[in-house]
Order: sequence, then C-alpha cells, then structure tokens
Amino acid sequence: MMRELIGPTKDASTAPPRLRTRAPTARMDRILFSRCEAGDRRARDELIERWLPLARSVARRYERSGEPLEDLVQVASLAPVKAIDRYGPALGIAFTSYAVPSIVGELKRHFRDRGWLVRPPRGLQELTLRIERASTDLSAQLDRAPTVAELGAAIDISDEQILEALQARTGRDALSLQASIGVLGEQTALEHVLGCAEDGYARAEICAHFSTT
Repeated sequence: MMRELIGPTKDASTAPPRLRTRAPTARMDRILFSRCEAGDRRARDELIERWLPLARSVARRYERSGEPLEDLVQVASLAPVKAIDRYGPALGIAFTSYAVPSIVGELKRHFRDRGWLVRPPRGLQELTLRIERASTDLSAQLDRAPTVAELGAAIDISDEQILEALQARTGRDALSLQASIGVLGEQTALEHVLGCAEDGYARAEICAHFSTT
C-alpha cells in the first residue's frame, strides 16, 4: 500500500539526463591519478586532455608579449604533461597548485631562451617580464600608459632599473631591412635609407698607397 502511494521507484539509468549527476572533478582526478600511478596509459592521456585547457588559459596571459599565441600554447601544453608524470596525491596539494607554476615556468624559460634576438642577462630578462605585467595592470587601472616612476613604485625598483629593462626589451625583436617605412611622404624599404656614400675607404687606400711608396 505504501509503495502505491509513493509511486514506482525509478532506476538511476532511466532517470532523465538532467537529473543525473557527474562525479566531482577532484574525485575524478584522484581516481585517474591513482590509475596513472599504476601504469594506466589511458588514464594518463585522459588527465592530459582534462588539463590542457588550463595550459591554454595561462598562455593567454602572455598574449601581449609579441610571441604568437599558437607558440605560447604549444610551450604551455608541455607543462601539464610533465607535471602529471611528476605529481602524486601523496604530495598533499591540489594538482592546480602544482601545475600552474610549472606552466608559468615553461613560458618564462621560452621567453628567456628563445624570445630574444639579443639576449641580455637572465635577471634583466625576468625584470622585463615583471615590468610588462605591471604595465598591463597599471594601464587597466589608470586608463593610460604608466610612467617610469609608477612602474618603479609598483614593483619596488629604481627608475634606472626600469629604464635599463625597457632599453633591453628593444633587443627582443628586429626590424627587417625590407620593412617599408615612410620617407618624405613616400614608402621605401629600410635598407635604402640606412646606407650612405662613404669616401673614407678611398682616402684610406690613397693613404696606404703613399705610405708604402
């Protein structure tokens, strides 16, 4: 009689899709990491797929660095793979807390080792990245480009260090000799305005000739 009043029970498999619940992400991660530690390659591949969006999200923070976003995503995507192989639940921290510093480290190494045409000292490179991040934050707050003094106050360094880092940043990229520039209202290649007639070579040859006679 009680069953008739309540109505027939429904099996979980017949419940509408909107009523079904999925396992929490943290719980699923623990399961996958346990399987991964046991040598399950499919679990490892699934973990990589689950955490690649995090790598893309971190890479987008550096989109204004001048590097193509596709290259940054490719570099950042290597970090979760390495982090998954090194991580274990026994570390006692969430995987996010472990993976994000690894992703940021991979991106910083990329900028340090491959992102500069002329490489300044490592400390100066890292300072340049700090200035760029501070400049982005201050520009959003002030609705204008920050001054050297404001940048120095934000990251607690002197104006001279800011200027040195900004000067070093110019060595990151190079302008092609075939780049088009405006000269007297007309467009011409950069290589056409860099050179000039130099008669010093002829004078040097004449002096050399008379010095040997």
